[in-house]
Amino acid sequence: MREAVLEYASRAKRQGKSQAKVAAELGMCLQTLAYWRLRARRKGALTPVAIVAEPVRSPELVLEFGPLRVRGLDVGGLAELFKRLT
Repeated sequence: MREAVLEYASRAKRQGKSQAKVAAELGMCLQTLAYWRLRARRKGALTPVAIVAEPVRSPELVLEFGPLRVRGLDVGGLAELFKRLT
C-alpha cells in the first residue's frame, strides 16, 4: 500500500498539488506522508536533472538624450527603437 500512496503523491506533486492536500485526500496524517516520501528518496532514488548552458547576455546600454533616458535594451533593441521612432 505504501508504494501506491507514494506513486499517487508523486503524480499529484507533478500536477501542482500540495503535500497537505494529498494527505487530506488520502485521509492520512501529513507528517506520515512526508516521512514516507523522505524515506523513499533516501533509498538511493535519483532524480533526473537537465544541465543547460547559461544564456549569453548582452551588456545593458543606457542612452540619455536630454530628459530622455532609455535603459535595458541591447544594441539590437536600441537600433529597432530608433528605426521605429524615425
